[in-house]
Amino acid sequence: IVVLEGEVETLGHRIGEGGLIFYAAGEPHDMKNPSNTDARYLVFEFQGRPTLIKKLTDPARWWRKIRSLAGA
Repeated sequence: IVVLEGEVETLGHRIGEGGLIFYAAGEPHDMKNPSNTDARYLVFEFQGRPTLIKKLTDPARWWRKIRSLAGA
């Protein structure tokens, strides 16, 4: 998130004009406007592919692989 105008408050910090905010995927977060003036911001959301750990620990994925190897 890029703060274009004004100020926002998130995770206990105030971020002003030109500030950057990053939230990791799946992490809880919040954002509010602590002042009486408008705040404008631009949000970029990146959708990534599943991580290697997630792939390796996904039981449904393993069952699909086992079935395909068994010729089912």
